[in-house]
Amino acid sequence: MGAVDKMTIGELLVGNVTGFADLGRKAGTGDIADSDAAQTIALADCGKLFKSALDGASKTVTLPVFDRPGQTIDIVLTAALVASGVLTLNLGSGQTFDTGSRAFFTAGSSTATLSFAAATNNKLTLTGAATNNSTALGSTVSFVYLGENKVRCVAEGLKTGTGLNAALAFGTQA
Repeated sequence: MGAVDKMTIGELLVGNVTGFADLGRKAGTGDIADSDAAQTIALADCGKLFKSALDGASKTVTLPVFDRPGQTIDIVLTAALVASGVLTLNLGSGQTFDTGSRAFFTAGSSTATLSFAAATNNKLTLTGAATNNSTALGSTVSFVYLGENKVRCVAEGLKTGTGLNAALAFGTQA
């Protein structure tokens, strides 16, 4: 059978396509509690928006091991990370960020900071401060699975006051 050079389809009707239920955005929300208890997000929760009420505690949240390109997890801070508040977001086992992953925040003296993940990075840490932080209410982190164990992350830290240096940082799990 030869190659197809051109195909024109006037109308395509598809019914009962399976395997796409977890892709993209999904109705519903999840919560990241204001406690230091570690938390794991389930694969079944892909597509949901997670609201983080974490403010002064130190917490690690582990994402699921994504298994289909297009799966997403979104997180929005519903409280500012303050004082000793640290939110560590770990990718699932064997997965790393792609080098297009980026974190943007406004640091001290209103200096904009944009950093990119290295190919070996598999965690993002958001660090609060008592005043002048860059992890204020409404800050967001989005993850989308690209396939081949690579995850794209886009994080935006909103500032309170003059912001904080090194508020969002990519790294590697120990």
